[in-house]
Amino acid sequence: MESRFDTIESRMEEMFRSRRRYSASIPELMRSSAGSRGAPEQWRKLELPIFRGDDAVVWVERMEQFFLLRTVPEEEWLTVATFAMEGRAFTWFRWWEATAPVLQWRFFSAALLRHFQPERLKSPYQALLKLKQTNSVRDYVDQFVLHAWPLHGIAPELLMDLFLNGLKPEVGEECKLFPYQSVDELMELAQKVENRNAALRGASGRGKSLAPNFAVANSTATKAVHHATTSNSAASNSVESTTDPLQQRGLRHLSNEEYRAKRAKGECFLYDEPYTADHNCKNREFKLLIMEPDVETDWLQHEAVPETGEQEQLELKFMSFSGHHKSIKAWAEVNGRRVRVLIDCGASDNFATPEIITELGLRIDNTPKFQVRVADSTNAGGQGRCLGVTLQFKEVAIKEDFFIFPTDEAEFVLGLAWLDKLGDVLANFKKSRLRFRNGDSMVTLQGDPELCYGGMHLQSAVLSIQKGGEGFMVQLWPMTLQAATVSQVPQVIESVLASHAKVFQTLPGLPPHRCHDHAIPLIEGASVPNIRPYRYPHHQKAVIELMVREMLASGIIQPSSSPYASLILLVKKKDGSWRFCVDYRALNGITVPDKFPIPVIDELLDELAGATVFSKLDLKSGYHQIWMRDQDIHKTAFRTHEGHYEFLVMPFGLTNAPSSFQALMNDILKPLLRKFVLVFFDDILIYSQDMASHALHLQQVFQILVENQLVLNEKKCTFAVSLVEYLGHIISVQGVSADPNKTTAMLGWPVPTDQRALRGFLGLTGYYRRFVQGYGVIAKPLTELTKRNAFEWNDKAQEAFERLKRLMADLPTLAVSDFNQDFVLETDASSEGLGAVLSQQGRPIAFLSQALSPRARQKSAYERELMAIVFAVQKWRHYLLRRHFIVLTDQRSLKFLTDQRLMDPTYLKWTIKLLGMDFEIRYRPGLENRQQMRCHGK
Repeated sequence: MESRFDTIESRMEEMFRSRRRYSASIPELMRSSAGSRGAPEQWRKLELPIFRGDDAVVWVERMEQFFLLRTVPEEEWLTVATFAMEGRAFTWFRWWEATAPVLQWRFFSAALLRHFQPERLKSPYQALLKLKQTNSVRDYVDQFVLHAWPLHGIAPELLMDLFLNGLKPEVGEECKLFPYQSVDELMELAQKVENRNAALRGASGRGKSLAPNFAVANSTATKAVHHATTSNSAASNSVESTTDPLQQRGLRHLSNEEYRAKRAKGECFLYDEPYTADHNCKNREFKLLIMEPDVETDWLQHEAVPETGEQEQLELKFMSFSGHHKSIKAWAEVNGRRVRVLIDCGASDNFATPEIITELGLRIDNTPKFQVRVADSTNAGGQGRCLGVTLQFKEVAIKEDFFIFPTDEAEFVLGLAWLDKLGDVLANFKKSRLRFRNGDSMVTLQGDPELCYGGMHLQSAVLSIQKGGEGFMVQLWPMTLQAATVSQVPQVIESVLASHAKVFQTLPGLPPHRCHDHAIPLIEGASVPNIRPYRYPHHQKAVIELMVREMLASGIIQPSSSPYASLILLVKKKDGSWRFCVDYRALNGITVPDKFPIPVIDELLDELAGATVFSKLDLKSGYHQIWMRDQDIHKTAFRTHEGHYEFLVMPFGLTNAPSSFQALMNDILKPLLRKFVLVFFDDILIYSQDMASHALHLQQVFQILVENQLVLNEKKCTFAVSLVEYLGHIISVQGVSADPNKTTAMLGWPVPTDQRALRGFLGLTGYYRRFVQGYGVIAKPLTELTKRNAFEWNDKAQEAFERLKRLMADLPTLAVSDFNQDFVLETDASSEGLGAVLSQQGRPIAFLSQALSPRARQKSAYERELMAIVFAVQKWRHYLLRRHFIVLTDQRSLKFLTDQRLMDPTYLKWTIKLLGMDFEIRYRPGLENRQQMRCHGK
């Protein structure tokens, strides 16, 4: 043991002597710099390198350079170094300071290296011999340099051998065939070999690549075209692949002769191995067949296109297989039509489907007929080429020529005919990103990963099965909401509707005055808003005049001489008609806000336990059924290009309008609220446990609406259904789920380019965060970008963005809380965040999560698990207060939390927050706990 420490000390002394020889030249450099340029002001700006326990060797080296540059006396080195230590590094120093016999830099640095990086004191050659390339050459070079830099004076030949030893065999063996004189040249050569191999794999023999190969009757032309294809493959050397090697296996392309030979030998078509009845290929690939109603299958009897020497032959190495890593799919526009574009570095030319060419009405340039041989060696004929088609991407416009041939994956395919013109290209196929130079600027073309999931035609499926492929039949049955009209409802409900038909009849004149007429209280001393109108487009003036005449005729507005004036805007609806909007922002800015409570959707849904029948009612022109207070009518005035008017009823756009309307609805329906009625503005939900009671509930609501002269919009009402959409949720007997129509907007959300777009995405997904397990932790990289001057899109943000979109596509159905049953609280904590699930009878009611701050991540596992319990109990206190509930955790010691008499003050502050709660903590092993929480999240 003593000899081993002597060896370690000698190696450390050698490393320190080497560093001091290098650092001894720095003062001379400073003096020469000062002599030539005056006082070295740049040296005075140096800051202490901070050490937190990461790389001790580098920190010691940088500190010694700092001491020499700042001319710190050697006896003060240790004192200065303590100011550059933080976290666990400083904690260790306090311990070492109390036990060390001598407080000197030399002994301190030796102890520091022994504690934080003992492996660096062993033989560095052993570390280099064990170092192997596992990812890209670039990553391997970084690791090699990190381990090799302390080896001063090592022979270059030995260093090159060590570098070759760690390379992957396919890279290292090929590097030995080329000359190199130094380690730097060898590193550059390895990078080039890796790039070349990636490009060759992408341009040959892949299941999804397109590779036209013109083979005309003239053999010379055949050779020329083959040479062109080869050169295109070589031109793609600059494309960088970042995908897993296992995904780089594509389908083999076999000619008809090879197929016949394999069939005669009884071999597998895809691999060189015997074929038997129970044969399974080593690497099977999944394909998706989409069957649509009334699909014609006349092609099953068609004859193969005869091959003649007068026709050109295109080889199309393309299968209806989605998700290949060597292609990128993106959206573009052609003449205003949105189209899918496939970018594939294995395609030697560009293709477009005949359907899209016909739909867009593009001109077709007639070319000689040609045959296309696809990856499964079937032949098909084609003819025609479309010249000068412009694909308008979000980032750039691309103008190319396209051969006309049907493909399953996209309407347009861009191959090497386009990529070869770009020069150096940086491609990340895993993240669907392509970066290239366009003129004087760099362009990053961002694909859509969601497009990677495609389908295959029935013909391709049959041919694949005939050759030994396996298939699975899956039937998708769409979930449709029941929108029962009066003629479709049960007889008992129909009689109720018939007896209360008055509730659907528009009342003549204006609504009656009620106790909730809308008022507009203003801040004292505020100036009166008087905004000049916009200059409206000519075609909108007629629309404005017509709408104003209609509102005057109905009596909801009247001419005004008010000093107030707001602007109007026309907003186009989905059906092409116009919506009349008044811009009250200036008026709202001086209005005293109304603090009337607006319902929270989560609280409303908690009332639906046991309900099986639902009806949804929608008020007709809800806001216009409330009068303006007489002394506030003049404040609603607005200007058009032809006049000045004011509202007699409450208009849309006022800051306190939602509060006034909610107050009215709560007041008139107060006896029924939370019994069988929920109200959110003009949306009324009636819920019952059976049809008979539902009829009585409908009757009571109709009676109240008729008495208060509130009219329903029959077209938007739904009666007596078991599945209903309400406030972005689907409510049924099974529970509550997210509305698919709302989540569709999240799936198609483009990559945010600024904080406003990012906040919009987070706001939309955050509405359904109770459906997502770990939402807070997943969205952390995105929420960080919403801070001031912090928006800089990176790989972590892109990964979080895509993961949230995937989760939103598969949200679970949550149970409705039943306050007659016990709740179960499952909690978990990690170094990244806290998570919890509230459930009853094994079904989740809500998910909860929160990312941890850097300081909280340093806490012990025990304290983090305790924080998770406290966090969940505080958030769900309204569920758990004054009732017994069970807490499940994977921290065994927390099981005895309530039995402890003596407790650390750090933990006591958390435990105090649980006082008054009736709970029992049960231990569940970590793996079982995490698996159970994941099951809830499905």
